[in-house]
Amino acid sequence: MRRLQTYVVSLLLIGLAGCAVGPKYQRASVPTAPTWSTEAPWREATPKDAIPKGTWWTIYGDDQLNQYEQQATSANQSLQIAIQSLEQARQLAINSEAGLFPSLSGGAVAQRQRLSANRPLSINVPSTTAVTQNTFSVPFVLNYELDLFGPRTPEYRSL
Repeated sequence: MRRLQTYVVSLLLIGLAGCAVGPKYQRASVPTAPTWSTEAPWREATPKDAIPKGTWWTIYGDDQLNQYEQQATSANQSLQIAIQSLEQARQLAINSEAGLFPSLSGGAVAQRQRLSANRPLSINVPSTTAVTQNTFSVPFVLNYELDLFGPRTPEYRSL
């Protein structure tokens, strides 16, 4: 019992030592300029990323440039790959919903077998007649998984 108490006290002391905090933190003072000034010919950047780009080249009014841009867009393999990858992702997401619906399968099987009259039936009793057997089956399977935890909300609809 004494040994157990020693272990418990040791563990508590080690745990408390890990919680020790150092001296109070004070932020270092660094001299900084109150405002940023630029010298000519430099100026502060003003990006206009929010402006729609679209068909910006039409401002030149050049039909040949418009034709080149149309050809470049339709022949851009990277763009075509990206479009196909997006479409593939959408189709895979739609296919993943297939398990949410019941599945039904069925078929028909017919077999015919003829057993010879000369077949060995047992050691002492020989078989004297031929036998024809017919087997018919119509398998029918209906599968459905019950959703016990509520419907899942598909996030891929935003693609």
